[in-house]
Amino acid sequence: RYCLVILCCFALSACGIKPLSDFDRNNSFLTHIELGKISGDKVYLIKNQIINMLNPYKADSKKLYVIDVSINSTSANSIVQKDSTILETTINLNLTYTLRKTGSSKSLTTGSFLIKSNFVNTVSPYGSFVQEKKAFEEALKLSINTLKRKLIIFFTTTQENNK
Repeated sequence: RYCLVILCCFALSACGIKPLSDFDRNNSFLTHIELGKISGDKVYLIKNQIINMLNPYKADSKKLYVIDVSINSTSANSIVQKDSTILETTINLNLTYTLRKTGSSKSLTTGSFLIKSNFVNTVSPYGSFVQEKKAFEEALKLSINTLKRKLIIFFTTTQENNK
């Protein structure tokens, strides 16, 4: 059994599979992306997170690409009792992005995705506010990580096609 596991590991490494996190570590393409236009709801919350995702180590590098981002959020009551008491609310966070070369208006890639996050309403209005804020921040973190993964996949496939 152990030999089979080791043999599988060798076979996978021989076929060129590598983790996405390795690609990011070895090829710091994110530092070459500049944040362009950002629009939508609660821009002040997402702007710094995107900048930190693009350049976490504050590297000074030439900006080859620009990413434009639009974010919109809505909330809907997902569980309502007969007496109109709202028990749970769902936050929908829709993020749309366009990546282009610096100085060009032609997009290299574009995409959109939806992240949902639920929170339980409490009796206290302040408690519900805190729960909503936590749920929104969680959806925002998931959105940033999803955007990062999509950029990694784009640059990985672009690099593979250029070989």
